[in-house]
Amino acid sequence: MKKKTLKALKSSIQKWHNNTYYGRRDFSSDDCPLCVLYHRESPLDSCGGCPVYEQTGEVYCRSTPFMNRRKNGGCLAELKYLVSLLPDGESAEMTDGWVWYNK
Repeated sequence: MKKKTLKALKSSIQKWHNNTYYGRRDFSSDDCPLCVLYHRESPLDSCGGCPVYEQTGEVYCRSTPFMNRRKNGGCLAELKYLVSLLPDGESAEMTDGWVWYNK
């Protein structure tokens, strides 16, 4: 995974960590680090290079817990999904001291 992709993924994990544990309801792609990096830099609607797109093959985070967050356990499911995209052994340290890692 490229360094800029890993950085954006970790920042996206931070966003969903805040949604999950601090009651934020920030579901916008406008400040999603992965969307900012890949959706806005890519040709129309491609999302090419985004690890979510690479895993699902679909744009706009379709086929992820994000699309069904009210039915599948809320924000925690999206958070866990994003953590699962971290390379093996990689961790994402949150500003509040939590550390998420892909086993």
